[in-house]
Amino acid sequence: MKRTLFFIFFLSSSIIFAQSPAFTKIEQEINQQIQQGQWDEVLMKATDLLVEEPGRGEGYYYTAMAFFKQDSYDKAREYLRQATPLADAALNQKIASLDQEIQKSSQQKELITSAEKQIQSGDKLAAAKAYQNVWENNKSDVTAALNAVEIYLDNEEYEQALSILSDPSLAKDPGAIALIRRINDTPAMMQINGYNAAMEEAHKHIAAENYGSAILLYDKALVFQPNDSKALESKRIAEDELAWKNTRTQHSIEGYEAYLVGTTLKNHKNEAISFIRDGLIFHGEAAANANNIANMEFYLNKYLNSYGGGKDDGKVKNLLCNTYRSNAEKLVPEKNAYSQQRAIEFYKAAQNYCPQEDLSEKIALAEKKHKKYGRPDRGYLAYVYDSIAPIGLSIGSINNRSIGMYLSGSINTDLFTEEATSTIIGDGFPTETKVGYGDAILGLTKQIAYPVWIYAGGGAAFKNIYEGWDTGNEIEWVKNTEESNISFIGDAGVIINISSLFLRAGVKSDLEEFRFAGGIGFSW
Repeated sequence: MKRTLFFIFFLSSSIIFAQSPAFTKIEQEINQQIQQGQWDEVLMKATDLLVEEPGRGEGYYYTAMAFFKQDSYDKAREYLRQATPLADAALNQKIASLDQEIQKSSQQKELITSAEKQIQSGDKLAAAKAYQNVWENNKSDVTAALNAVEIYLDNEEYEQALSILSDPSLAKDPGAIALIRRINDTPAMMQINGYNAAMEEAHKHIAAENYGSAILLYDKALVFQPNDSKALESKRIAEDELAWKNTRTQHSIEGYEAYLVGTTLKNHKNEAISFIRDGLIFHGEAAANANNIANMEFYLNKYLNSYGGGKDDGKVKNLLCNTYRSNAEKLVPEKNAYSQQRAIEFYKAAQNYCPQEDLSEKIALAEKKHKKYGRPDRGYLAYVYDSIAPIGLSIGSINNRSIGMYLSGSINTDLFTEEATSTIIGDGFPTETKVGYGDAILGLTKQIAYPVWIYAGGGAAFKNIYEGWDTGNEIEWVKNTEESNISFIGDAGVIINISSLFLRAGVKSDLEEFRFAGGIGFSW
């Protein structure tokens, strides 16, 4: 029983999907008519297929094909839509292929129509472009290609024409070959070919980095096409590359700076700046290590002032800060004003580059020392007085760091007593006695702490003893040569000098007695 049911099902399926002999015969006749291009006959036979097998899609498919070949694209699409739901896998592939052909042909027809309209409107270049689009859509359409070429030639658009004629699809076409010869023989095309050859050769030299030769070839191209923007721009690029190549060969700060101020495009500007920065840092660091402050400042300040903004700005500032500070610290112990002044300058410079450090105390200490060591050595002139010799003068120097010297001299008025011109004979004792006095002292001065100096010196003091004898008419003075003498005298004391005011106070002594001595004067 089961075997019987299976046989009946298999037979029914074969009847449903099998083609009848009449259907097969009609389809064979249709294929013959397709090969012969008999599209009206195909339409009639396709109808017979629909009658013979209305549940199959082949009749609709062949009808669509016939309408397509007769340029009835809308009808062809309609019949393809009817064939699709009735098609098996094999027929679906045929339907898809035909649908693509219809789409492509429809577009081609629209392009041709557009070209014809452009010709009618008088826009020949637009028409040429439209024909070119037709050909590019179907490169077997040589007619469209040649139509485009002819229009381009009439309008002297030789390069556009050659771009079409040079296509491999036209390589063997006699008409295309003849047109190429015709185009290349025109003066305009000879200019174009000369230009293209020069440009192509120049590009080869660019690739080989022969920039000088490339520039000459770009000049040659400009002879063929003056003011051509492409050749001008390419030449400018080559000039810049040549300048950069020479700069890299020189590889110096001056060379890179010359490149930056040159007249080329400066396409390597950032690289040049980077090399300059590296060079300035290298030389500045070498100068800092050699403690050549002037060169260090030249290179590193140039970096910051002219090429700052790079990744090494912090490194440069730290280098300046550390160098200035270390030099200041070396100078601070020295006991002279110049060293302290330089220390102050270095500390202040360091503070500019490392503001995070507070150097104010160190600067204040150096300024104090500078003031101390910076006071100039001064000379002075003073009136000096002591109880025996009230008339005196002292001249000398009070130095800031070194030993000074002075010379003093004092006298009294009795030294100038007028002696009798005649011989005096007397008995007993003189009525009066005068002591004429004078001294001269040479000594040294030494600063203790501003504004105080000490002084000390020694010299000679001389005394003349004058005796007064009453002669009845007047007193006559006679020098007692036995009592007159020359002896040692010394003095010592303290000097105070404020601005230009000079004061001194001390003692004088002949080693037997001491007496006060003072003075006042001015210094300069």
